[in-house]
Amino acid sequence: MEVSLFVRAFLVTLCLCALVGGTQVCYSPFGCFSSDGNDVRVPQDPLTIDTHFKLYTRKHRHTPYKEIGGLCETFLNESVHNDFLNIDGFVFERKDRDGGSGGGLLLYVCNDFNFKRRYDLETQNIETIWAEIMIPNSRSILLCSAYRPPSAPVAWVDAFATEVNNAVSCDDNEIILMGDFNIDLNKDPPSYWTSALETFDLSQVINTNTRVTANSNTLIDHIYTNRPDNIQEVNVPYITMSDHFPICITRRLPKINKKSTHLEITYRDFKNFDEFLFLQDLANAPFQHIEQFSDVNNAMNLFFHIFLDVFNKHASLKTKRVKTQTKPTWLTPEINEARHKRDYFHKKLDFDNYKIWRNKVTTLIIKAKENYFSKAINENKNTGDIWRNMKQIIPKGSHSIPNKLCDGETEGETKEEMAKIFNQFYANISKQIVTENISPVSTLELLKNFTKSKLTTANIFEIQPILEEEVHRMLKKLQINKSAGIDNVGPRILKLSADIIAKPITHLLNLSISTSKFPDNFKVAKIIPIYKKGDKTDPGNYRPISLLPTISKLFEKHVTSQVYNFLTENDLLMDSQSGFRKLHSCQTALTRLTEKWIKEIDDGNMTGTVLLDLRKAFDLVNHPLLLEKMKHYNFDTNSLQWFKSYLSNRSQVVQIGNTQSGLESIYCGVPQGSVLGPILFLIYINDLPLHVKNSLLDLFADDATLHHSGHIIDQIESNLNDDILSVKTWCDENKMAINENKSKCLLIGSRQRLSRLDKKEIDIEVNGKPLQNVEADKLLGVTIDNNLQFNKHISEVCRNSIL
Repeated sequence: MEVSLFVRAFLVTLCLCALVGGTQVCYSPFGCFSSDGNDVRVPQDPLTIDTHFKLYTRKHRHTPYKEIGGLCETFLNESVHNDFLNIDGFVFERKDRDGGSGGGLLLYVCNDFNFKRRYDLETQNIETIWAEIMIPNSRSILLCSAYRPPSAPVAWVDAFATEVNNAVSCDDNEIILMGDFNIDLNKDPPSYWTSALETFDLSQVINTNTRVTANSNTLIDHIYTNRPDNIQEVNVPYITMSDHFPICITRRLPKINKKSTHLEITYRDFKNFDEFLFLQDLANAPFQHIEQFSDVNNAMNLFFHIFLDVFNKHASLKTKRVKTQTKPTWLTPEINEARHKRDYFHKKLDFDNYKIWRNKVTTLIIKAKENYFSKAINENKNTGDIWRNMKQIIPKGSHSIPNKLCDGETEGETKEEMAKIFNQFYANISKQIVTENISPVSTLELLKNFTKSKLTTANIFEIQPILEEEVHRMLKKLQINKSAGIDNVGPRILKLSADIIAKPITHLLNLSISTSKFPDNFKVAKIIPIYKKGDKTDPGNYRPISLLPTISKLFEKHVTSQVYNFLTENDLLMDSQSGFRKLHSCQTALTRLTEKWIKEIDDGNMTGTVLLDLRKAFDLVNHPLLLEKMKHYNFDTNSLQWFKSYLSNRSQVVQIGNTQSGLESIYCGVPQGSVLGPILFLIYINDLPLHVKNSLLDLFADDATLHHSGHIIDQIESNLNDDILSVKTWCDENKMAINENKSKCLLIGSRQRLSRLDKKEIDIEVNGKPLQNVEADKLLGVTIDNNLQFNKHISEVCRNSIL
């Protein structure tokens, strides 16, 4: 039977209604927690239940999962007794439509949850059920299941907004709103709807059509939350139990929250640090001995040995446990006292006084936050300090490492095991993609012709030596808040030591240049995994932050400035490239593109646009091919040898807390977190636009936008497909890869022009797979819509605003 497959696919299936005396059965999937019982999935299933239907009990599956399920349009009335609605393992609440047929709501809550119906939040003239779900060791969740009829007046939204406002005022609770709202988000929703929700900083998380018919595809079933970072998974299973698909979210439950937690850190002890004595000892250190070495690695090892001897003497490395702050910095005694009174009246069921003190708590919190952060911003003119204060009021998820990490069949629970899994995962991503690409390396004919037209035999790039004054200036400009690399020598102490160490560092840098050898000490990166979103046990859901030794960046900065000047003075960088260039930015790139597209609209044209996503582009740079390209840009032999040394024999470790993994070798890609990496990538990708013949290709580093304008959609489509094929060929020959799943198509034109089209999409293929057509998508942080009205972007900015 299909039901057994259905159970396996959705983990838990509950039979909710059966036709009396017949064989028709409707199934509604209730979502579920992960196997460790730490996630909750909340589905909202719009399902019409005729009054001749009744719910029957089905033996509940024995799982560690916890479930909450809501049903809309139950069509129930007082003639259906509660006994017919029971499901083993669940408690339910119902709300039938008053004085008419149709409508109605049911909310099922797993017995594992303590919850209570919040009648104080409900009004009689709209269909909503509010419930407060008690989460152990955490604030409770206010959950609302709602149904808005298609013909509902604007007054329905006003009443609903009043309910949400009362819920938001309940001591900063997390809120989840789910239901069939009969407002199609594929189109521009009414302003009264978006304005109401933006007021409460609610995010809508369902992005898939929820009602599909022969004539329409609509997204009318929504889930809103003011804590989107808590949502682990969103799912719209294609189950045709009615003319709506169910909508589900999975929310992670907190682990047991102790009153305070401790973190173990390693730090430099500056408690008894005497700056004068440190500099005095450093000045007497025998740095002159490094000049006896002709090998830069030996010289560099001696430099660190001498420097660390002095540094460790005055500021030794120590380990300590630090207590994590659990209370917000803006919390005042007055707020605590008001909260106690509010809770007292709530316990006494004195709702009149409870509402008074609830509102007072809300007002006090708003004022306290406003006063605290206004003062912090006024006292700190530095943007970094301002941002650190603002982050305290921005909703954020946890960046902690989980108790377990899984990569395929490999699992790890200790920090050592997880650090190893992370390191192998990051090191193997690029290897896997490179292995999949078996195309021959590019012959670079177009690049050769391009550079010959720009350069003469006299235009040769060679790395020039550096003066001590320049090294001293770079040391003095170091930002002391930056993190140290694997050598644990941060910018603060280097900046302090600038007057003394500028001379030996100058010698080391010039020795590196003269011997065309980059020091091995600087080729090891320290990787810190930072959680993004999704399953915390999946290493792919963590962003690797690469930290390199600070002194290595002095070397790289000197070389980078020379390379950049050579490329710009000889007009070698493509005009269409806006990334990592002076006088260029996201703003200039977006301005150039949108101005051109607006002109095309004014001329009555349409623009077919392909937003290309290149997979792990920086990590896939092929080192031999990069060096070959640099050769065609007239880099001399010694410079090429230096860059070869810079790129070769690199490795990385992953650090979790104070635990480090072993070394993993890196065979391709430009070093992440480096100063040289961006300019090397620009050289690598610079010849890509030469391969595009019919369309225009704009680049911002690895963000590629291919676009072609015209009157006839078939011609636009044909030209774009020809150029996509050329881009694909370039990617194959340059060991890059297009991500077909993330690349999107967008047909831009005036609203009137597009409305007259029978075909409003462009058919573009990559690797035989059609790219998705969208009406709006992000480009360099701005949501571009197909009419260039920017309404969606403005709505997103308003919704995400913290002011």
